[in-house]
Amino acid sequence: MERWFSPQVLYSILKPFYTVRATVNCAFRKRTYTSPRPNFLHISQPMRTQRQQRVNDYLNRILEFLPDRLPEDKWAQNCRVEGLEYLQTAYQKKRPVVLACCHFGAFELSRFWLRAKGVPAAALRAGKAEFRGPLMRLKDKFSPFPEVQIAFYGDQIRAIDEFMAAGNLLIVAIDSPVQKQIDVPFCEGWTFQIAAGAVRLAARHNADLIPLSVIDEGHWKFTIKVGELVPRELLSSKNDWPLAGKHLIDQMIPVFRTWPEQCRPDLIRCLKQTGDPTI
Repeated sequence: MERWFSPQVLYSILKPFYTVRATVNCAFRKRTYTSPRPNFLHISQPMRTQRQQRVNDYLNRILEFLPDRLPEDKWAQNCRVEGLEYLQTAYQKKRPVVLACCHFGAFELSRFWLRAKGVPAAALRAGKAEFRGPLMRLKDKFSPFPEVQIAFYGDQIRAIDEFMAAGNLLIVAIDSPVQKQIDVPFCEGWTFQIAAGAVRLAARHNADLIPLSVIDEGHWKFTIKVGELVPRELLSSKNDWPLAGKHLIDQMIPVFRTWPEQCRPDLIRCLKQTGDPTI
């Protein structure tokens, strides 16, 4: 079907089936958002909005099984990457890059789209390598740049170090609860607890540290925003790591403000009140 139809037509064909699934799940597995958050991240979520978010999530997962098709012209136009030239240059010059992201939008698709654009990025995942089953490993063989590993896990420290030393790009979530946490200012009355892994990796390998956000515009259309490079001097000392984290968060806050409905629960849980949240 993917070869017969355009992405827009294929989306329209599949959407009714996933709408039924999302409707059933919304009725029996309701998403509740009880974690405190700043006022600008408070959004009303009627049933219709929750259902549409689930539909988008379900349909986006299909793209993970089409990694070899995303470089095709008919798909490539569905994803715009702001700052792609910088990443392409870094890869060509074998300069290691750590791309710091949050559980926001279609963050799961970041490595697939970047590979489709000629940048063989990998992702650092939670858990152990043994969790990556046969189907996932088979899928990896069809991804662009199959010779470059597509995912690493927390128990692959040596492999990660070798990957970075070879001048590659690694996507690391900074809103993970399993690493050492760094408190950075978020907005008035709030701090954001970021995982130190991305900053530590960038410092260890003298890598560029750059924020990355994947905005889901619906109907299989996306915008990937590559933010501004964290100043190198903020990685030289652990005492400056909170400033590096603040740089990352400051780059992401405008995106969170514009698309608050795309902030996932893992991201929201990183927010901590420090006083009267007046914003």
